[in-house]
Formats: sequence, structure tokens, C-alpha cells
Amino acid sequence: MRFGKKDRIVIDGIDWRCKETNEFGHLLAAEHDKNFTRTCTHAQMRAEASKTSFRHDRDWYTTKAAKLRLRTDVSEMNELSFEERQKIL
Repeated sequence: MRFGKKDRIVIDGIDWRCKETNEFGHLLAAEHDKNFTRTCTHAQMRAEASKTSFRHDRDWYTTKAAKLRLRTDVSEMNELSFEERQKIL
């Protein structure tokens, strides 16, 4: 799994950013407190990603993405109708 510095990773309802990735796993910092960190091995992250509560929003924290979210009341694709999702995909 590849995470960018501007990606949002949601694990158990907490927003995280990936600070670092190496051959062993990922170092994550909580969005609400940059000093609060956790580590996940690659295997642990795959297990988290298989849960329905896991989210990975690429470039969530970019200025462009924030401006786009202001223009709509939809923040997740699953909030769109099936037809609208098919157009996007």
C-alpha cells in the first residue's frame, strides 16, 4: 500500500497521515495531534484495510481537494447514486 503525505487514512474512526514508510511498515501521525503516532506493519495495515471502517482518501489534505469539497455536499463516492458513480468510474 502506498500512502502520500497529503492522504487521509481513517482507522477505527481516527484520521491519520503517513509520516514514513519503510520495508517494515508505516509510521502514522494522528491528524488531531501530530505528536500522537502509531506504527503498523505492512501485514497489520492490510488487515486494517480489509475492515469496512478503513478509509484511504488520496490527496485529501491538498488545497485543491479542500476547495472541491466546498463546492458539494458529497464527500464520499458511496453518497452518490449508482449511475453517478458509474459515470465517474
